[in-house]
Amino acid sequence: MHLPIGFFWCEFFKGRHISVDFKYGTQVLAVEGFKSNDTFTQWKLWKRVNDILPFPDILKDFTDEEYINCEFIGDKLIEVHFRRNEDFDKAVDEFIPVWKGESIDPPVGYKYISYPDVHGRIGAFVK
Repeated sequence: MHLPIGFFWCEFFKGRHISVDFKYGTQVLAVEGFKSNDTFTQWKLWKRVNDILPFPDILKDFTDEEYINCEFIGDKLIEVHFRRNEDFDKAVDEFIPVWKGESIDPPVGYKYISYPDVHGRIGAFVK
């Protein structure tokens, strides 16, 4: 198969997108992400969930790291970060990104926080 320069092939996974923080190999947070199928960066909602996922075997040599954040689609590990997810500090249960050009007037029950990132997010509605 021919792929143009700058492109690459990878398997497409289906299932829930769960982001898990592990502290010294023990799970301390799980959140589920929701987005449109036409984007990889502009999430619509992140929500704290009660899912328990095992620390990936491939990372067994890294249990001495204070924090590792693992991203899963279904049961597939797709991404690893040597950091934690700070979006859910201060007992946040839901995190709705606000993108450049969107209103910063929060929905009922949420508050707006300024929280820019490199993908065009200017803040978030949290509760």
